[in-house]
Amino acid sequence: MKWVFLAPWREWIACNSRTKGVVAAVLVLLLLAYLPTLQYDYVTQDQWRAFRYSVEGESSLVRGKQCGLMISQFYVQTGRPFVWFGECVEHAIVSRISDFRYVRPIVFGVVLLTVLYLGTVLAPLIGGFPLGVSAAAVFVVTPGYSFMYLQGMPAIMVLVSILLSAMSFFLYSNGYCHKGNPPPRVIFTSGMLFIVACLIYPAYAFIVIALILIELGFGPAPLYLTKARLAVNKLLFYLGASLVYYALVQGSLFLLKTFKGELPVLGNYEVAIQKSPLVIYERLSDLARYFSHMPPFNFETSPGVGVFILGAFVVAATRNAVPKSSKVMFVGVISGALMCLASIVLLLGSTSPWLLSKMDSLSSRHLAPWYLFFCGSAVGLMSLVSSFLPRANKWVTLIALLFFVLPILSVQYRLSMLEVMVTNVEIESIRSHLSNWVKNKGWIDKNYLLVVLPSKARPYFAEQLINNTGYGNENAVLATWPNPVSVPWMLHAVFREIGDRPKINLVDCASDQLCASIAVQNEGTVVLGYTKGLVEIRSPVEPFIINLSLLNSQPVMPSIVRTDAVPRLKASSTLGNFGPYGLLTAAQPGWHAERRPNYPQTLDIDLSEVKTFTKVRLLPQDGLRLRMPGRLEVSIRSENGDWLQVGRFDQLCDATTEKEGWHDAVLDRSRSARFVRLVIFQNCGDPELLTLKGLRFE
Repeated sequence: MKWVFLAPWREWIACNSRTKGVVAAVLVLLLLAYLPTLQYDYVTQDQWRAFRYSVEGESSLVRGKQCGLMISQFYVQTGRPFVWFGECVEHAIVSRISDFRYVRPIVFGVVLLTVLYLGTVLAPLIGGFPLGVSAAAVFVVTPGYSFMYLQGMPAIMVLVSILLSAMSFFLYSNGYCHKGNPPPRVIFTSGMLFIVACLIYPAYAFIVIALILIELGFGPAPLYLTKARLAVNKLLFYLGASLVYYALVQGSLFLLKTFKGELPVLGNYEVAIQKSPLVIYERLSDLARYFSHMPPFNFETSPGVGVFILGAFVVAATRNAVPKSSKVMFVGVISGALMCLASIVLLLGSTSPWLLSKMDSLSSRHLAPWYLFFCGSAVGLMSLVSSFLPRANKWVTLIALLFFVLPILSVQYRLSMLEVMVTNVEIESIRSHLSNWVKNKGWIDKNYLLVVLPSKARPYFAEQLINNTGYGNENAVLATWPNPVSVPWMLHAVFREIGDRPKINLVDCASDQLCASIAVQNEGTVVLGYTKGLVEIRSPVEPFIINLSLLNSQPVMPSIVRTDAVPRLKASSTLGNFGPYGLLTAAQPGWHAERRPNYPQTLDIDLSEVKTFTKVRLLPQDGLRLRMPGRLEVSIRSENGDWLQVGRFDQLCDATTEKEGWHDAVLDRSRSARFVRLVIFQNCGDPELLTLKGLRFE
């Protein structure tokens, strides 16, 4: 089996000096296309998570362990249990923004390996190793692939899934004997490679379907029926492997639930097959619209080129399939119709990980097989046309290099520069604001940091350079535009660069104004909130504004109103920054008492005004009912009075009254009070944590 891993080297050895020069030129151009991403300090969207799990001053080992503990179960539940390793390696290495430079060459190394291996797989299908490498080099700069590359180590395993699937296809194809099926050892190894690729990222693993389609159109098999039989055989093989993957995922979920108990609800990330005909029809319509408008190579490619490539592919494949006979016209029409139908079905089938999932929006990364099909078919068509032109045939590799690879990789160089520039603009804006805040000792009287989110995806200069078609164009965007949860991670990262300051206890209240208003009243706390500037901000203190919308062509200025009528919450213990500030609005992640808490634990609530209520409602963390209070005592008091116990509840764990999961502690009669105390005597069984997401008085 060693030859499977050494296949690119064998192809390289077999090349003459001229073809080696073309392959080397393609790799050099690819290096130049991504060179800005290896030279500068920058952070893309998902990479900000490196500052979510760590605390300043922790060791690499501790950071990596924290990452694994916090995210491994999530990825097991999503059906991608192997995807998180790269992210935690990065989190162990990275403690400051500048540390990302140490891991980016590793990711680019995977890209180079992918180009060489995909080039090897495509070589017999589209005209040789140099053309295969050319198609693969263009594929790794398409929006569906480059998005993942730019995310760095958090996505390195996703890139590896492409390699594993390509190996699986190569092994199965070369182990296939026309007199029978591949030997069992080949079937097992090829299947395992594909299943592991699915356990990393199914949407990328399904590039095997694009390879089957390219082989069906351009493959060297002499008879059309032979190629069709090979294609069906491979499709059935990968269908079986996909079913094994799904069974493994369901088995892992069963074991996880058996040992962990109730699991968090993941919503769109839940591993489940979408069975609604109406939803599937709507998604098929989305795919059709996407296909007709998406740029097949990069954001500068004109929409509609993909439809042209598919049409040319069908014609070329039909031309290869039609035998020379007197009924050539009839056979040609039938063959063309069948090839067109097969192409559409296979392209749709390659989107199954999204089409049949619960994921909602369609993104370019769900369509990696389409991008591979476009790139392979474009080069295959060049090779096919040149075969009819003897003088041009020997120049086809150079033509592909100069008129296909070079222009597209040149565009990627500009996009790489733009990616670096956009992220640096965002980082420098935050650096400037926080430096001024620290210089003026803002933690004393400006302990409310209010971030105004960008009003558009990109700064003005980037908008002018990118054609915002809405299809396949997710790169070079401000991290806080699609994912505002990265705001606290960004602030953590920038704070680490600033010396001469006390330790910052940053409480993330996100867009929850009530949480922010409660938290700013706690001494020693710095509160983070963010807004799109569309609603009035009511706060007991004047916030320090970090306005990222000023980077856009349409800046927003928030309206600030001072108010003192704000509730207060205080807990007897708190784990890290997980204070009780967002309980009254059920904000994530909720209050966490100290780890392995000593009972009783108390929550004191000042409602800021007298409120009449008949029940206290408690909401556990999503899917973590065992952490919520199970036994508690409710007491109230007036402005200057003594505490009065008004209820004791011992069976709250099973007191769910609504589908939303609220648990009710019903009082014996209506009570009126401004001050309420909850004394908690035990939770519902979790040995480590006592937590609560929401609290209501009704």
